[in-house]
Amino acid sequence: MRDLRRTIRRHVGPLFAAWALLSVVGARSMAQDSSGAEAILIDDELRGRSVRLAGIDGASILIVDESGRMMRANADSALALIALQGPVDITQGIGATLPPAYEPPELADQLARAAASAEAGFIETATGERLPGQLAATGGGADVLSWEHPSFGRIDLALDQVMRVVMPGMRAAASMALTGEPEHDELVLANGDVLTGFLVTLGPRTSIETDAGVVEIDAERVAATVLSNPVQPRLGLVVWLDDGTVTSASQIDAVRDGDVRITREGGVSAEYRPLSLRAIAFEASRLVPLSTLEPVEQVTLGERPTTTPVRIRPHPDDFLLGDVALLGAEDVELPSPMRVVYALPADAKRFAGTAALDPNSAPWGDCEFVVAVDGQELLRRRLHEADAFASFNIDVAGGRRLEVRVEPGAFGPIRDRVFIRRGLLLVD
Repeated sequence: MRDLRRTIRRHVGPLFAAWALLSVVGARSMAQDSSGAEAILIDDELRGRSVRLAGIDGASILIVDESGRMMRANADSALALIALQGPVDITQGIGATLPPAYEPPELADQLARAAASAEAGFIETATGERLPGQLAATGGGADVLSWEHPSFGRIDLALDQVMRVVMPGMRAAASMALTGEPEHDELVLANGDVLTGFLVTLGPRTSIETDAGVVEIDAERVAATVLSNPVQPRLGLVVWLDDGTVTSASQIDAVRDGDVRITREGGVSAEYRPLSLRAIAFEASRLVPLSTLEPVEQVTLGERPTTTPVRIRPHPDDFLLGDVALLGAEDVELPSPMRVVYALPADAKRFAGTAALDPNSAPWGDCEFVVAVDGQELLRRRLHEADAFASFNIDVAGGRRLEVRVEPGAFGPIRDRVFIRRGLLLVD
């Protein structure tokens, strides 16, 4: 923990200098408001606070709370920040959503960037990075992928750190490659054929060793590549950006014209507008999204004879980022009354998020949302049209099995659909 705090202190000074600039620039787009950009600050107990970012003073973060008071928050206690596109009701918890009719001030620009991002190629690494772009014209070779990012430029990655590569304009053809973890490497071709084996090179000329021998293929024939590398935890400082980039960072600095420079390990850097920063995790290994865990048990409750499994959905405010979830936390949908059990990660300390009744459930949706650990009920909240959200933050230290339930209410199971928004587990 002491090393972790030193790491946070090393990064947080320049980081919040950058966020101070974010405050200034964001304020220009907010009529009659000069107090800074809105954000949710998540502390080291997974508690969310609605703040406006004002800068940094020494080892403390300067924030402005909802009453207008300037306050100091010790940098050691900050886990993450989520930059908001508008006002939210923080009583909903860390999964709070924008009002349904709210439109962000830069919606047109964001839609244009989202459309461009949907056509872009991207790579996903074993540690959860996501880098849009395309294969570099030169470089690569055995065991190395050379990738051209639109802002960072050329990035060289070891193939054993890469999970997926999708080529520009090939998202639809590559859809089969976007989920699952294969036992062997796979090349998905533009015509739908799939070659399985061991990937040797990935570049202008791609080669894969199959049972029939080594096959070489021109890059333009490849829609996607899936490598059978094991998933690894995110570590250190991680930044989410509005162009769909998720990158680890060694440093964040304020630079000329109010921009922010993000530097990756190895010294490769890029400059972004402050408002391009969508979220930051100071030590990503301490945050485990519920959506990344596989249930060990799913059982229907009430009158329904079969169980519809839980579904993973994007948070409503992440829709402009495509398939990128801020802090890696997608929403977990419980489509009907049911009990879902998860094995808690080792050293899990707290479980927090927002339980939300489906907004389309009114007027019949009426249910109980329950959380238990090792069979002991720790939370029970009724969700219905007049009270459709429940913020929760639960001590799970020492627990082994996390259980979430949706129990039918006054009208039975009809429309008792619940979302766990930005469900996060804190681990030590």
